[in-house]
Amino acid sequence: MSKANRLRRAARPAPFRNAKKRILVVCEGSTEKEYVDGYVLSLRSSLVVAVEAIGNSGVPISVVETARELMRSNAAQAIADKDSNISFDSVWVIFDIDEHPRVEDAKIMARDNQIEVAV
Repeated sequence: MSKANRLRRAARPAPFRNAKKRILVVCEGSTEKEYVDGYVLSLRSSLVVAVEAIGNSGVPISVVETARELMRSNAAQAIADKDSNISFDSVWVIFDIDEHPRVEDAKIMARDNQIEVAV
């Protein structure tokens, strides 16, 4: 074998694929879920992001509680499966603030649990 052949690179790089971002969105109602679903469709790329939108979760504090529980169970599942690709990259809650009780408590709970808030 000549020296030139030993120094030669492979014709193709090894195949790889970046895991798509996984985002959990917990919404107060079905209208917000429809907005999120519409936005995801407008991205036109299933390789970029996987959004799990859950609607009809109630008042803001229960929306955050639902997101927190789903986030925790997802993290536990990722550890049990030894697969970090199934864990959520970010978690969001969406709710409106008109005449709901404990909106500030919901925002604080979200912040304390690294959950993003959209109102």
